[in-house]
This record gives sequence, structure tokens and C-alpha cells, in this order.
Amino acid sequence: MTENDQNMEIETEVTADEEPEEFDEDEESEDLSVVEKIMGVFVSPVSTFQYLAKKPDFWTPFILLTLFGITAGFLIMPVITQGGELAMAEAVSQATGSDEEAEQGLAIAKKITGIAIYVGVFIGTPINVAIQCLIITALIFFIGMFQGMDVSFKRLIGVMPWTLVLPTIGSIINALMIMDVKITDVDMMKDVAFMKPFSLAGILPESLNLPVSLSTLAASIEPFTIWAWILVVFAVEAANRCNRSKAIATTIIYILISLVIGAGLAQAGAALQPS
Repeated sequence: MTENDQNMEIETEVTADEEPEEFDEDEESEDLSVVEKIMGVFVSPVSTFQYLAKKPDFWTPFILLTLFGITAGFLIMPVITQGGELAMAEAVSQATGSDEEAEQGLAIAKKITGIAIYVGVFIGTPINVAIQCLIITALIFFIGMFQGMDVSFKRLIGVMPWTLVLPTIGSIINALMIMDVKITDVDMMKDVAFMKPFSLAGILPESLNLPVSLSTLAASIEPFTIWAWILVVFAVEAANRCNRSKAIATTIIYILISLVIGAGLAQAGAALQPS
């Protein structure tokens, strides 16, 4: 083997195991506006997440996710109201004796339902967004830590929430699809296929009669969620300063944990429902 061949072989081995270039926190980089950050997540996620790893931004995606979540909740509010009123009507009819008592109880129940829905949409949404951001960040942080990556909670909390923007936009599209549906049965509100028509659960035939855990898993697989998972790879790569293969491995572990937790909570919730 000639000297040139040996050099070429060495270069090939180095390239195969090459880590991404070192991040310099002090390196000057052009500031991105809010609009440029948002657009960058869609059209140039790699460079955008690398920028956000240097200059973490939590509040912009938090505000975006909250606004999108409230929008989806507002669009679907008529459907939720119908379902809530039907559930209340069933409960009142079982708890009261005379028709007059039932009518009075139903009127009170409708007011309570309306207040609860507004509180859930306008107050519950930012709380839910904050919890989601913390959970996804914590999961990626601990997965990366066990893999020996250069993890930083500050970097992750400034990058990972941006990956939730796409699924939240998907929730608005889902809300637009079902906002005018007439609810005739309380069980319709519990059907994940109805609530997520673009997901795998919405495509699969009803004859399969899947258990709640599998239905929840199927509902988690939809175009916007898959796109978000791809973004998680780029976000992990930038925030944890690792190569693409390690970022993919971390993302796969994160997805599996998320799906298992979601399915488990759904199954537990179904078990607690009165038969």
C-alpha cells in the first residue's frame, strides 16, 4: 500500500467518526428576528437550531404554542360544549327524580360546563404548554446525559419547544375538520379517531375495534407529528452537540418513551371510567 493510499484510508476513518464542529458560545452570529426563527424551523431547521443552541429562546415558542393551542381550543369549543352538556345531562337524569328537578339541574350543569371549558382553554392551555415543554426537555436531557453527551438544560429548553410548533398547528387543522360536527353521543368525545381525523387512528377501519392503548398510539402517528420527530433529530444534534447518528438514536428512544407513556395513561384513564 502506498503512502497516499494510507493517508486516504486514515482520512476516511476520521470522517466516518467525525463529530460536528465545536460550538463557540462567544462566536458572533447574525441575530435572527422572531419571524426568521419561525420560518427557519420550517425551511432551514439545521442552521436555525444551531443558532438557537447558542442563543436559546424559550419564550417565543411558548407564546406561539399558547396562542395556537387557544386557537385550536376556541375552534373546537362548540364540540366540547356539546359533549360536556350531554355528559352532564346523563349525570343529572340519573341523580334527580322529577322532571322539574332534572331541568333545573341541567341548567346549572350547562353553566358549570361552559365556565369549565373556558377556564380549560384560556387558563389550562399555557399550563399544559409549559408542562409539555418541560417534559420533552427533561426526557431529552436525561437520555443525552446517560449517553454521555454534552447536555445543557438551558440549551435544550431554548431549542426543544420549537419542535412542538408543528403538532400544535396540526391540532388547529384537526379542530377545523371537526368544529361543525354534531355530537350525538358522549362516547364520540372519547374516540381518538374522531378527535384526530388525519392520524393513523382516523384512517384505520372501525371494525378493528382496537383497545384504548393501541388507539392512542395510532392517534399519535400523524403527518405533523412525524415531521416534528424529524425536527427533534436536528434539535438534539444542535443542543447536545452530537453527531447525526447519536441524535437519531436519542430521538428514537424519546419517541418510544413518549408513546409508551401516552398509551399507558390512556389505558389507565379508560380503566377509571365508569362502565
